[in-house]
Amino acid sequence: MGEPDVMGQPGTTMFLVGELHRQGVSYQKIADAIGVTWMSVHRWAKGFSRPRPALPVNAELARLLAENQVLLAAKN
Repeated sequence: MGEPDVMGQPGTTMFLVGELHRQGVSYQKIADAIGVTWMSVHRWAKGFSRPRPALPVNAELARLLAENQVLLAAKN
């Protein structure tokens, strides 16, 4: 399975979910966007589990993070 995700490593599931959540995006909203349960997203954020390899989760999370950053910048 490889090395566990480390929060400080950009691009990892744990990092991407953590960034979105710190920016105010709920686990439920993240889950809805990628088609999983909020509990799965919570487990990924805490490092308890990782997404299945067949799921293109990190690409979708990176897209959501970029989209959210644009929205935050537009508010300021």
